[in-house]
Amino acid sequence: MSGLKFRRLDSIGAEVSGADWTQPIADDVARDLYAAWLEHGVLVFPRAGLDADVHLRLSRVFGELEEHPVKALHVKGRKDLIFFGGDETKGPGKMVDGEKLAGYLYAHQDMAYTPNLCKGSMLRMVIMPDRGGDTLFWDTARAWRDLPAATRERLRGLHSIHRMNVIPPRNPWGMPGHTVEALETEAELIARRGYAADIPLIRHPMTITHPESGLVSLLLSPNSYVVIEGMAQAESDAFFDELTTHLFQPQYGYRHCWSLNDIVLWDNRRTVHMATGYPHEQTRLAYRTTLKGAMACGEYYKPADRKVAATT
Repeated sequence: MSGLKFRRLDSIGAEVSGADWTQPIADDVARDLYAAWLEHGVLVFPRAGLDADVHLRLSRVFGELEEHPVKALHVKGRKDLIFFGGDETKGPGKMVDGEKLAGYLYAHQDMAYTPNLCKGSMLRMVIMPDRGGDTLFWDTARAWRDLPAATRERLRGLHSIHRMNVIPPRNPWGMPGHTVEALETEAELIARRGYAADIPLIRHPMTITHPESGLVSLLLSPNSYVVIEGMAQAESDAFFDELTTHLFQPQYGYRHCWSLNDIVLWDNRRTVHMATGYPHEQTRLAYRTTLKGAMACGEYYKPADRKVAATT
């Protein structure tokens, strides 16, 4: 027995204790960690991330690491770490429910704007703001399980079109009353961050089967959603909003209120997550590793081959 302890969190995830993460990780500990990750979807290591060595050691328990395709996010001199936050790349921020925030990113699944859905990611908190900066997670597997049978049947065989959205989506899907206003245009942000200007459309199935656990889950990634293939935009938007409203219910979610040096790992194949943002005048900095072994479930979308009312 590894001696690890796992405390369940709200509706998804578990907090991990019972090991010294500054030391090499034994095989039995690694096995228990991996099994718990597949079971819980999210693992929280409170105040464990004392340095990059711990972060990388823990990350490699769950697989090899890969280079993130957005090179503007790479930590200087590293290909295995990217950063979120800091003052140099903050930009003008966004108006979220009437408050100017930095670091806000609407609900999404990592890399859903590519054909391959990221296996998972591990985030470590390096600098904390005085308030805000929480991360929300939702369990897309449990949400799928609890859908009415008629809705599950309707989803069978459906595909949605996605696109990397560097500014907030045109509608806060599933969150009525929530308002977000970009304070710079997409072109301005692309130029400032050095993103590729030619952003492709991607076609994904709306339900996927986890390649390791066998769980069926929703693939929604609201931040990158464009339209459901074969539907008129209004019909597509109404159905997508119905699905996200279902997903964002409290019984499927967990809100992580960060402490300095916390590490959080999520299984991107069965979760959606969201960065809530923090006061624009403050600073928040986190480092992230990305697990190699992405799930190949999508494809580049070729409009000439299929009917879609795509609006980008």
